[in-house]
Amino acid sequence: MNTSEVHSVNAWLRHRRWAQPPAGPSRHSALHMVTAGEVQELRNALAGAMLPPDFRAKLAGLSGQDLTRHYVGSHSRLFVSLLLAAQNGAFPAVTLAERERLLKVLAYVRKENDAIADYEEHGFADDLEEVRAAAAELAPLLERFKRWRLQHQVPAMWLECAAGAGVARASAGLPPARTARLTSNGRT
Repeated sequence: MNTSEVHSVNAWLRHRRWAQPPAGPSRHSALHMVTAGEVQELRNALAGAMLPPDFRAKLAGLSGQDLTRHYVGSHSRLFVSLLLAAQNGAFPAVTLAERERLLKVLAYVRKENDAIADYEEHGFADDLEEVRAAAAELAPLLERFKRWRLQHQVPAMWLECAAGAGVARASAGLPPARTARLTSNGRT
């Protein structure tokens, strides 16, 4: 974001038009724009371990964009991963209130016509504000989840990747990859 973009986003944040009581000491939230039906639709989709196609496409489109969109996209994917792990019982340390907070923020990010329509200039500034607020509020939970994921999910991904590479080599008629073994003197 250049300086004029930052100033216009800051001006928007100061002059929002909705009348909503602050969610924190001095922060206004736009989450009141999310309906119970939108949250339930997202909850139902996640119960099937899938994101709605429009939301999946939106998150894919946020990759490789500017920092605002990248932050919104990467944290939204983190929120989805956490909810899926909690849902299948792999990461049970999530309260109902925390799940609902994450679902509501994700439903807000999914929404195209929110406080600032996503197709407008700086259209993700409001999404960024909601995602950042949730990330700050749930920081201890997110840190526990990241540690849990590194301990439990990442090793499994590496094993799957290694197994897939072995299958790919075998199906291509190649011998297994040679791994270097160090001897006691440090040579292969």
